[in-house]
Amino acid sequence: MKIAKSIVSLAVAAALIVPVMPAHSSAVKYTAINNGLLQNNRMLIPLRAVAEQLGANVDWNNSTKTVTIFKGDAMIELTVNSDTVYINGMEMTIDVPLVQRSSVTYVPLRFVSQALGAKIEWNQYLKRATVFYNGDRIDITAEKRHS
Repeated sequence: MKIAKSIVSLAVAAALIVPVMPAHSSAVKYTAINNGLLQNNRMLIPLRAVAEQLGANVDWNNSTKTVTIFKGDAMIELTVNSDTVYINGMEMTIDVPLVQRSSVTYVPLRFVSQALGAKIEWNQYLKRATVFYNGDRIDITAEKRHS
């Protein structure tokens, strides 16, 4: 009986000493996107889906075919079929222009992710880009083309 009381006392003491850790100390969000495009050896991503996952707001102007991304103090403007982009009004050239396909606008992954402050890793074997931002993760895989 004395041993049982000692074990219970030890367990209670350990519970009071060890800090309580929630099962998920921070909510890490994981997103998988399976409709990336490979074009000219560049991964193009569905802009709205990825930008919003990175915490940006996205506006579309149908008459000018222009996408505007807002995040904090940053404003990025891109136009379909153009390799000219504007970041906070400064003109830049990207190596692959914006593409529109089936009502989805695709942009070069590296440009948008770096402009929004995300880290990128590329897996050549899987044809998958992984974007890391504030502890969250987005995996973007190129669509499989059927012949």
